[in-house]
Amino acid sequence: MFSFQFLNPRLVPNYDSYYYGRTPHERDATICYRHPIEYCKNLPPNRLRFLGTWFLTPERHFLEWFCVVFISITVLSVFYLFCSTNTNGIGNGNGKASSPQQQQQQRQYYLQPKLWMQLSTILFYPYVAYTKLSWDNSNYTGRWLLFVGMPVGTLWTISLCYNFTLQRICRIFIKQQRQQQQQDLLVSLYQIRYYMIHTIWISFLPPLFVLLPGLYTSMITVLQSYLIPSNADARYNNSANNKTVGENLYDVCYFCHGYYLCVVPLYYIASGELSSLSTSTNQSMTSTTIKGKTTTYRRWSMIRRCVRIVAAMIRTHVQHQIVGTSILAIYYFGLVTPASIIAGLNVNGMLVPMDGSTNLNFRLKYLVEWFIDGLGYRFILGLVELIRYIVINEWKNRNKNNINENVSSTIEECVSVLTNSNTNSSSLPSATNRNNNNPNSDDDDTSSNNSLKIE
Repeated sequence: MFSFQFLNPRLVPNYDSYYYGRTPHERDATICYRHPIEYCKNLPPNRLRFLGTWFLTPERHFLEWFCVVFISITVLSVFYLFCSTNTNGIGNGNGKASSPQQQQQQRQYYLQPKLWMQLSTILFYPYVAYTKLSWDNSNYTGRWLLFVGMPVGTLWTISLCYNFTLQRICRIFIKQQRQQQQQDLLVSLYQIRYYMIHTIWISFLPPLFVLLPGLYTSMITVLQSYLIPSNADARYNNSANNKTVGENLYDVCYFCHGYYLCVVPLYYIASGELSSLSTSTNQSMTSTTIKGKTTTYRRWSMIRRCVRIVAAMIRTHVQHQIVGTSILAIYYFGLVTPASIIAGLNVNGMLVPMDGSTNLNFRLKYLVEWFIDGLGYRFILGLVELIRYIVINEWKNRNKNNINENVSSTIEECVSVLTNSNTNSSSLPSATNRNNNNPNSDDDDTSSNNSLKIE
């Protein structure tokens, strides 16, 4: 049977109690690597924490690697060929349905990296990495894999490419193209950014969710050490006062980086630059305004439309998350696991369960958890987009009602003015009317004049 033993013959079978439950004498005699023998007492604490072993047999590693990668590639191929999981990517910030030409013009301005994203990328995680490398005996062989393969490091690499590398490459190509080709290149750049956010970025978030509670607790502990008086430190069991300012800043930056990674898709959804829904669902949301005789009718029509949209959201998000979990499985099972075996490091718990579990199916459990967590996050994105649609639609209806009221009041004023002017003009008789009413007036005037002449 095929085996991954050849990747690293130095790994040992999983040892009992993970070394820490043993007596000091047993710890000194514990072997962590073979050929040549390397005792655990000689390893740095940080490396011992991420020690890779044959918790699973080399044969099972190969079997899971082959099956998971093959199934994931098959799923991606099936969805690519037969299922429509693409979205139009545009949330229509003005709430109006745009023509294809207008959408193409808008796309080059959407999903642009913002300044706060670029600052978050270059400030938070680089400081975290610098702090980790500054610890004693922390810069050992293969340490780079922990920065790249762990969820925070993987997403930082994606963020770096999204905010800087992709933009720089595009500028180089734009300078070498003509004006029409530049327009096409900008549209292609939007498509690349869309897939990086909607497919890659969101797909790699689920493994990060496990780390956020611990990062949040560490940050709160640091804030309590500075904001709460010293006599309350014991009550909160705060140990942050024993740390340096740099270590406290490390905890804050670590959490801020994780928080930033989770907020970016939410920001694009809320701003209308990204849509998490399918093309048909998004078109139904951005179609013409609901018309009706009464406000109640329009609101009930909007509720019925929202129900249909929610049903479509469930189907669309499940499809997207199946694709996202497949991409995640290919990365961690197909790439990170063999690299972890070669380096002898337990990267993201792919060799040994990080929680001390003895379940041999722990990696398959990871897949289920990633799918559930990612699906929940996508539902949050869809909920934000749905709320935004309801708010914009209600705002449009109110503006339309106000405009109609203003127009009707203006028309009424004009009608009243015209009516008043007609009434005033009819109350003043003309000279012709006076002559018609007094047919003998000319004779009277003539006789009076004659009488004056005679006198």
